[in-house]
Amino acid sequence: MSAAVADEYALLLLDEVTEQPAVPVSLPHLSTRERELVTLVAQGRTNSQIAAQLSTSLTTVRSSLDRILVKTGSQRRADLMRLALQASLV
Repeated sequence: MSAAVADEYALLLLDEVTEQPAVPVSLPHLSTRERELVTLVAQGRTNSQIAAQLSTSLTTVRSSLDRILVKTGSQRRADLMRLALQASLV
């Protein structure tokens, strides 16, 4: 995902978030590393970019994101982006 597309996508999500009543979200059930992954996803990074930045394997990133999706009850990356915005991670 290009930076321009990610920015546009984040703005669309921000519109969704601001249309709803402001409910602060905290993610205490996520580890520091998992919060970092959510932040990188919200910044529009691909799994490959995240793996390179964190010096880990693509498989590790994928499995970590799968666990985060389960922990947060999310179904897709867009849900994680919304959570990151609501939790002020980005």
